[in-house]
Amino acid sequence: MEFFGSSLVIDVLRKNKTARNLLESTAEKERVAITIISKYELLRGTGEKDLNLISGWLDQFIVYDFDDHAIAEVVKATRNWLIRGS
Repeated sequence: MEFFGSSLVIDVLRKNKTARNLLESTAEKERVAITIISKYELLRGTGEKDLNLISGWLDQFIVYDFDDHAIAEVVKATRNWLIRGS
């Protein structure tokens, strides 16, 4: 399982090719997870028109409470994302 932070998921929604490729290649090999805070941030920033679409898309992810394990995994994922280039 691979954790993704809000920034990477937002980049996917903004059609960033690198972010989309990373998410798709990861999802082909393993389940992708986000934290409940990422889900909140994404839904908070979504307009009423797209709320059902984004909410349904987020249902594909495993959603974890934001505990110490999740924090460590998101920090690791963010660092990997920055190294690959955003």
